[in-house]
Amino acid sequence: MIEKLRQRDENDIFVYTYNEGVAAFNCEDYKIALSKFLEAKNLPAPKAKVLFNIALCYQNLNDMESAIKILEEYIEQKPFAYNALENLFFLYYDLSDYKNAVKYFIRCIKIHKEETMDSYINSKQFNANSEYALKFFNNILYTEDGKYLYMDLLKYLEKERVTLNQTVSMGMVIDMYKQYRDYTNDKEETEISISRCYAKMNNWDKAIYHAQKAVVVNPESYEANKQLGFVYYCCSQYDKSIDFYKKAIELAPNLDYKLHSNLAYAYEKARKLPEAVRQFEVLLDKFKNIPAFFEIKYHTEYVKSLIEQDK
Repeated sequence: MIEKLRQRDENDIFVYTYNEGVAAFNCEDYKIALSKFLEAKNLPAPKAKVLFNIALCYQNLNDMESAIKILEEYIEQKPFAYNALENLFFLYYDLSDYKNAVKYFIRCIKIHKEETMDSYINSKQFNANSEYALKFFNNILYTEDGKYLYMDLLKYLEKERVTLNQTVSMGMVIDMYKQYRDYTNDKEETEISISRCYAKMNNWDKAIYHAQKAVVVNPESYEANKQLGFVYYCCSQYDKSIDFYKKAIELAPNLDYKLHSNLAYAYEKARKLPEAVRQFEVLLDKFKNIPAFFEIKYHTEYVKSLIEQDK
């Protein structure tokens, strides 16, 4: 009974001291908050959460080394504490310690992949200095765990952050794809990705060149043939587009209704209207539950009417 009362008193003292620290922190008096949190930490019944708050105080007081030390102590007790791991990642990143930054970035990725990628790519650190971003990405690539995340991160970056007006950023992505290709010797997927980037920049000559390289690496690649068909279509080279769309469909006839649609439209653009109708009808027969079913059906009738007009 006496032991229980003693434990309760110790817990009450901790809570009171901890709350004083919280109140000071909320008033942005970080020195007072730090002293209260440190006092709470040294009480007989400390809670792990006080360590995280101590680290936040050190961060706000620009004592980053102390913040890192406390956060690493905290994650020894709470190894899956995402906020602490993310803070460690950014602290090491700001110190240009990319080896440790990568270590904590990967731990964050394993807990919340999309959230971690989004947090970094939208951070002031990423957007302020592309040179540092490249160094960080290089360190990811050259670690055993990070190598497997590198391509996913690049695709996320390409998809979420780079628009047609951000050609410098897209150029950075292309450079990183090339580095990945040269390091891993994964030529097929990276050439497709590079082609896709150049297409987003409307640089069609290079988009075609890299898609061609992907097809040379693996002539039986569905994705490579589809990409080359796409870039030829965008350049109004419809006969070439047809050849590679057909090849992609041969490789995976039931995978993607949009590919069948693209082939049909390529026939139409090439003024091969009977072939376009046949391809539209194949599409409608194979994929009856697609969202655009009736739209495509009506368009098929329109193409048939064009054939009648040409007679």
